[in-house]
Amino acid sequence: VTIAQALSHRAGLHHTPPSFLVKFIYNLVAHGPRVAWRCGEGFIERSRPAWVPGTQAVYHPVSFSWIAGGIARRVSRLSNSESALNLELSQRVCKPLCIDPREITIGDVPPIEDIHIARLEHPSFKGALGESSWWRRKLGLLEAFLFCFIGNMSRWRRLHLPSSNAVWTPRAVARIYGALANNGVLSAADSTSNDDRKKEARLVSESAIQLLKTQFRSPRVPGGNGQGPARLGVGFCPWIAPELHGPVEPFVERVACHNGMGGCAAFGELMSEDGDSETGSLAICIGKTTYDPALCVGIAAVSPSTVELIETVKEAIRVEMKE
Repeated sequence: VTIAQALSHRAGLHHTPPSFLVKFIYNLVAHGPRVAWRCGEGFIERSRPAWVPGTQAVYHPVSFSWIAGGIARRVSRLSNSESALNLELSQRVCKPLCIDPREITIGDVPPIEDIHIARLEHPSFKGALGESSWWRRKLGLLEAFLFCFIGNMSRWRRLHLPSSNAVWTPRAVARIYGALANNGVLSAADSTSNDDRKKEARLVSESAIQLLKTQFRSPRVPGGNGQGPARLGVGFCPWIAPELHGPVEPFVERVACHNGMGGCAAFGELMSEDGDSETGSLAICIGKTTYDPALCVGIAAVSPSTVELIETVKEAIRVEMKE
C-alpha cells in the first residue's frame, strides 16, 4: 500500500468491526488515550486489505485516523502520534500562515477551551431528514443523537483521531484553503503579521500545487458503497460534489476539498492554467453546528443546506467583484 493510496481511501482498510471498537473504548477508559492509540495502530498493522490496494476506493471514516497518524509518527520519528501530528501542523501549517497553533488541534483540547467550542445540534425534519424516507429519518435521528452526544463530550476532544475530532477555527481553515487556491500562497495583504515588512505567507510551493493537480488528474478508480469514481485525493476528498462545483470533469483536477463532522465543508478551487474560473481562485469554509446524518445525506456527500450556504457566499463574492 503506497502513501498516496492510503491517503486516498484506496487501501482497503476501511472496516472497523464492533469487537475492535469495544477493545478500543476499553483501552481508552482503562489505560488512557496513548494506549488506545496504540491499540488502533496495531489493528491497522495486523489488518489485511479488503481488495488489491489502489483498485477501488471506499471512505475510511475511522481507520483513517491510525493510517494518517501512523504515517506522521514514522516520518517525524516521534514516539507518539499525537505529538507528531500537532507538531507537523504547528510547523508546516500554522507557522507559515501566521495562524495561532491553538486554532488548529487534533485532540488535546484544554478543558478551559471547551466553552469556546461550538456544540453539535440535532437536525430537524425540515432539512436533509425531511427529504428522506421514513426509515432513514428514524435511523438518521438515532445517528445524529449518537454523534452529537459523542462529539460534544470533553473526553472526545482530548482524543487524537485525525479522521474525526480535529478542532479548528473557520479562520484557520479558510487561510489554508485560501493559500491552496492561490498557488500555495496568501498575499501580503492577507497576512496577519504585525511586522511592517509583511511577506507572502506561503503554505506550499507552486510546484507542489502543480503536483497536486497532477495527482487529482490521475485515472479514477471505482468507488464502493454507492460512491462514484474516485480520484487520487492524497489527503483531500477523492470525491467532489457536482452540486457544489459543477460537472466533475472540469473540476476534478482543481478542487481541493473535504467535509467535516455533520455537514461542515471547506474547499479551494485551484486556479486553472488558463484562468477560466468565474471568480478566479476561490476558497470557502462553511462551519455548521446542525448535524446532517450521513444515512440521509450520504457518506462524503454535501447536504442541501450546505449547498445553499455556499451558493449564497459565491453570489456575494460575484456581486463584490462586479462592484
